Amino acid sequence: AVGTGRLPPAMVGGCATGPADGTGPASADRAERLQKQGNFTAAAQMYERLAAQNPAPDNLTFALAAAHAWLAGNRPDDAQRTLDAFPARGTPSQQFERVLVGAETATARGQYAAAWRDISAVSEPANATEASRLYSLRQTVALRAGQPVEAVRAGVARERIATTDAARSAARRDLLSDLGGAIDRGLRIDPAAAREPLLRGWLE
Repeated sequence: AVGTGRLPPAMVGGCATGPADGTGPASADRAERLQKQGNFTAAAQMYERLAAQNPAPDNLTFALAAAHAWLAGNRPDDAQRTLDAFPARGTPSQQFERVLVGAETATARGQYAAAWRDISAVSEPANATEASRLYSLRQTVALRAGQPVEAVRAGVARERIATTDAARSAARRDLLSDLGGAIDRGLRIDPAAAREPLLRGWLE
């Protein structure tokens, strides 16, 4: 789930600047259209221009959108550069998004320990959608950081907060697939490392 390249629409939608028909100056609508077309570099650059042109807190929203686009284009170093250029903490929602995109960026750059340190410190959000995103990313990062027990813990938490049978099934399916992928990459999984029966059962 790393590098989805999409910022939640609610964060960008209210910040559009300029015409929406793709002509004239940079606009959020035009940047999003470029991103949907797979032109991630142009989208990221446009979001960066919007970040430079707008005051806080909108500038950070556009910077985060730019970082997502850079990640989608497999350019994590540019994503990190963008994050570094806008160090402001922002609103609670922006702070949450910044931690997630920062962990995605660190993971994409191979900085697994740092990514795990940051993502594991985030408390569960009250919003179920945000909580699901957090646990999905935590599961991915934990496996990259060699923490299979924590990955299972995150997967179980994601299933716990799921509000539909389909979401619960997806959580189980993703966890099983991610564990298999980690084993294929050479991760050693020791069921005895988990004290809780449910977590040990998943590792077994």
